[in-house]
Amino acid sequence: MKKTEMRNASSEELVQRYEELAAERGAEIEHGSAKAANRAFQEETTIKRELGRRGAASLGLLLPLLRSTDPWVRMDAAVPALFFASQEAVPVLEELGLRGRALGITAKITLQQWRSGELGRSF
Repeated sequence: MKKTEMRNASSEELVQRYEELAAERGAEIEHGSAKAANRAFQEETTIKRELGRRGAASLGLLLPLLRSTDPWVRMDAAVPALFFASQEAVPVLEELGLRGRALGITAKITLQQWRSGELGRSF
């Protein structure tokens, strides 16, 4: 999705695309395709920025994704939520941190960086 398309899309459409990208990114990471995972991540970042530009109500639309059946979707929803709904995001990342492999390591490091104040806000 191009930036002009993002500006014309509703916040709900952007969140739906964000969810698709998070699932895609997770699958690509698990299959060892860093290049494809990075492309999905870049588009996710652009969507987060657009939602942030629209305000708190638009960012809040990410919160239902914390209950997704896809752990990568929960992960990618929890990271921005740390900055505006930490009480909901932290338990999600703690649970994901108990898992092995890339997902668990990513969740643990994200929480460590957030708690130490090193995690930068990307929206």
